[in-house]
Amino acid sequence: MNNTLNNTKKIYNKTKMSAVLIAIFLGIFVWIYTIKKSAPKFIVGFFVPFGIFSIYLMTDLIFFMWLFFLAGFAMWLWALIDTSIKPESFFENYPNK
Repeated sequence: MNNTLNNTKKIYNKTKMSAVLIAIFLGIFVWIYTIKKSAPKFIVGFFVPFGIFSIYLMTDLIFFMWLFFLAGFAMWLWALIDTSIKPESFFENYPNK
């Protein structure tokens, strides 16, 4: 009897190009693409602007709104640079690396 059904292996077809495109269009959500390795980055990238926006809602100071947009841009740029500098082998061997 052929035992091929029990020997299935998960295949991850992740590429650097798709990760960079996700980073360009979705920002910090690129870290969900490689969540096993990037969960702490996603948590920081999500909660820093969220925390600043919460302060803005409590104080209604326009300074915090500008700070929110600055933090959002900084998190987007961080995600883009972080994804761009990773080698292609990181995505090809994910999650084993």
